[in-house]
Amino acid sequence: MRERKLIQRRRPLERRKRPGFFRVERPRQLWQLDMTSIWVAEHGWCYLNAILDCCTREIVGWSLELRCRTDEAIEEYKALAGYYPGAEARVRYGVLLDRLDRKAEARAVLAALLPYSRRAPRHVRKVQAEWIGMAERALRG
Repeated sequence: MRERKLIQRRRPLERRKRPGFFRVERPRQLWQLDMTSIWVAEHGWCYLNAILDCCTREIVGWSLELRCRTDEAIEEYKALAGYYPGAEARVRYGVLLDRLDRKAEARAVLAALLPYSRRAPRHVRKVQAEWIGMAERALRG
């Protein structure tokens, strides 16, 4: 079998790391925004904006729109950030706005988060210290 090359070589156990590969270890660590077009007989093409949790593979937020624009997808993310308690979702929303060159909006979202975090109980501040630090760094830089 080996002479006729019917046996495959063993692949290395470690996967090759490639750009865009993320290790997700817990829920709400990494979200993905998916925009899909759907044909609806009455309206023609509609667009489904879905936010997926990459760990649990659940849809955590969605909206159905007649237009496929970034603004509608950002509004869905904003609604989701308001739904989840704590700093994590709001910091993600601020960073997303910052990457879309909406600096003023990002600064407003992150600046509104910091006073809340200072008044939070100690155990909440301890859990969310990483996210609060990200917000402070984004406001400085």
